Amino acid sequence: MACFASTGAGGNAARLRSTLTCAFALLPLVWAIACGSVGGSAPVDGGGPTPTTDTSVAPPPFGIDATAPEAGDATAEASPGYDAVQVKSSHNSYERDEPLFDQLVWHRLRSLELDIHNGKRFQSDPTNDFYVYHVDAPALDSTSCRRLSDCVRALSAFHAQVPNHEVATIFIDVKDDFEAGHTAQILDDVLSGVGRSAIFTPSDWLARCPGARTLRAATAAPCKAPSLDELRGKFLFALTGGTACGATKLAKYVEGGAEKRIGFVAPETTGACSISEISASHPHVVFLNFAAGVTASAGDAAKARYLTRVYDLNDEASFVRAKDAGAHFLGTNKVNVTVDPWANTAQPSGYPFRCLGDCAMPRERSDLFALEATGGDLVGAADGALFAHESAVTQAVTWTSAISVASSHVDRAAEGCLMARASLDIGAPFFAVCRPADNDTVRVLRRETANANVATTTATYATEAVFSSESTFFARLTATPAGAGTRVKGEGSIDGKTWVTIDERTFAMPLVLQGVAANARAADPVRTVFAGLVRESGAAKERGRPKLTRLEKVGLVNGKIADDTSP
Repeated sequence: MACFASTGAGGNAARLRSTLTCAFALLPLVWAIACGSVGGSAPVDGGGPTPTTDTSVAPPPFGIDATAPEAGDATAEASPGYDAVQVKSSHNSYERDEPLFDQLVWHRLRSLELDIHNGKRFQSDPTNDFYVYHVDAPALDSTSCRRLSDCVRALSAFHAQVPNHEVATIFIDVKDDFEAGHTAQILDDVLSGVGRSAIFTPSDWLARCPGARTLRAATAAPCKAPSLDELRGKFLFALTGGTACGATKLAKYVEGGAEKRIGFVAPETTGACSISEISASHPHVVFLNFAAGVTASAGDAAKARYLTRVYDLNDEASFVRAKDAGAHFLGTNKVNVTVDPWANTAQPSGYPFRCLGDCAMPRERSDLFALEATGGDLVGAADGALFAHESAVTQAVTWTSAISVASSHVDRAAEGCLMARASLDIGAPFFAVCRPADNDTVRVLRRETANANVATTTATYATEAVFSSESTFFARLTATPAGAGTRVKGEGSIDGKTWVTIDERTFAMPLVLQGVAANARAADPVRTVFAGLVRESGAAKERGRPKLTRLEKVGLVNGKIADDTSP
């Protein structure tokens, strides 16, 4: 039995203006929440009065579907085919303001693009690897992950936190010819860094249609493209960088059999050869790539059962044209839909795909939830934060989570944190491991004595030379009873595997309130997404939203736990 409640501005737990009774039914990966009021009117989200009677069940928490069938369930309605949906695809994903992890988690993208090169001026040759960049000039190098293996590491971190994600299609634009130290096999080896079981390959595609000898044959009737259910938890890589008319480096990649490669090929189609000519001469091709100026041809290719990508859709008119033409992957530089709402294929729930016809859109199954805060700050002698927490923690506990933020067009002072706190007083001692909402690293904020100003500690991450400064996505907080007080340690990480200690110290008092927090100085709501939150105590390990039994406001802040996945 647990309860979400809220305090008045600046109040503590003793000044709750209402008492709520709530029943939580813990289902597989989801909490169904039913709450009723017992007098008073202090709603969790800070809006109007709490109804005296409310027997409704809240929608499934952020990103989790309690009703969606598991893949292979014979009673389940068939999920859409991979070729029956559209998805927004970020273009030159590595040079956007938003790192790859945030594009996948916060911005809900399920298609990215990486440009790879064999070398780079003024840099040593990455033998058995590839550089990722757009322009080979130091002043223009805004790459968020320097080498392909670094980018794959970010993909792996996403997969570890959201293992049941919908299929993520990654376009690899091959800029240079394959050569010694940068062969097709080396490319496959680097891409395999996400784990072979997490990749859907050409051989997997062929195996779905016994008797088919080519990928095109495995797509044509009576065969068909795999369903989204079949592809859940998978990456699919498609190589661009050559035309469909003539010999190119993509032809070199598939020498010896396209079914032996990790990735598919997606040659550029300019109109120099027809769709029928491509079909006759390239039976291994099921993806085609188009510039924005030939959107109509992309529509024709989609009707011919090709998977089509159109890129450079950087204004509303071109994006809508490609969308209306039926292209499957809509490539754009406009990642943040809060700024460019037209650049979107997601459903109101945040589900990333749009049907090309009639089909049912489920929710993505994932260990994600969000805090959405308006107002508040954790700097100074008085706090403002939305705090979802466990009360009266008396044992040693370690909290770990990926923290995903907008990373662009957002209040830079906003933060999402793992927090241990003495009380709900606005000047109470606390220790928090926080990720800022824009371009700063994970850091520690702390107040060691009541009503003192908050101190900030940052860390130097060993991988800053290969990742952008905001690419620390993981936070870990360990709180251990120490006599009458609490020993706390805060750590940060790029990938959730290699950790850097940011700060460690002993507080004189127990920090008995522990969980996650969010704040924002701005009046507009700022959302922080927590991915794969884990609570560990002794041998016990809980994942999801473990023991976060109270949602309370510290100081002048409003907010809510988000029950949908839309930004």
